[in-house]
Amino acid sequence: MTEELEPWLASWIESETAGRIQRTQRVLGGNRRQSWLVDVLASNSRIIPLFLRYDPTDASSRGDTYTLWREAAVYRVLQSTGARIPALVAAAGNAQAMLTERASGHSDLRRVSEDE
Repeated sequence: MTEELEPWLASWIESETAGRIQRTQRVLGGNRRQSWLVDVLASNSRIIPLFLRYDPTDASSRGDTYTLWREAAVYRVLQSTGARIPALVAAAGNAQAMLTERASGHSDLRRVSEDE
C-alpha cells in the first residue's frame, strides 16, 4: 500500500538517503503531526525502513516551542549518550520534518496490559 507524500517531502527523503522510495504508509495518531512509514531502496538494493514525522503547520504562527526542529535537536544530543533511540537520519532545515530509523514495537499505551 502506497500513500502519496507531498512531492517535496519525497524528493527530500530520496536526496537525504541517496535512495528511491519504494513504499509509504501514513500512520494514524500523532495529533497535528503526521507520521509515515517509509521504505527506501538503497543503492546496494537493500530496503531501509524509516519513520517520517512531519508537521505541515507553521509553528511560528502558533508560538509553539515543541517543534520538530527541537525534537530533532534532542535526538542529536541523545544519540551521543548511548540512549536506545532510533537514529536521526535527517531533519529538514526549511520545514518541520524529521526522518529516523524505524524502531520495532508500538507506541499505543492503551495496549499495555501490565500494571507496571
